[in-house]
Amino acid sequence: MTTVLEQPTTTREGALLDQPRELRLFTVEEYDRMIEAGILGEDERVELLEGRIIKMSPKGILHAAVNDHAGECFRKHLSNRVIICIQNPIRLETLEPEPDVVLAISQEKEYFDHHPVPADMLLVMEIADSSVNFDRNY
Repeated sequence: MTTVLEQPTTTREGALLDQPRELRLFTVEEYDRMIEAGILGEDERVELLEGRIIKMSPKGILHAAVNDHAGECFRKHLSNRVIICIQNPIRLETLEPEPDVVLAISQEKEYFDHHPVPADMLLVMEIADSSVNFDRNY
């Protein structure tokens, strides 16, 4: 039996392509500046997860219906006591995810100048049908 060893693939400059490379991760501040500068559009479905800008999976019919229903239930029972954020960013140390529902402490400015941070959050709810494994591991 003959074993054939392939040579590593190289670029024209001679750099090896199959060597592991370290990613350059983004901070929450850099991510926010990219949005402000228009590098990332307001309507792009992305979120910052541990320094990486990740495309969000599309919402299916069931996901959208459950999200709408949850939002309506919280508005009906809690709207005068909390701020109900639907699919808006929250700010964590290395993340700026967009969970489906967040109940946040009511503030005078109602988060006009910042996204809710952990001290502001009473409940974070993620509705997952097709993305449950991804959501649990991030």
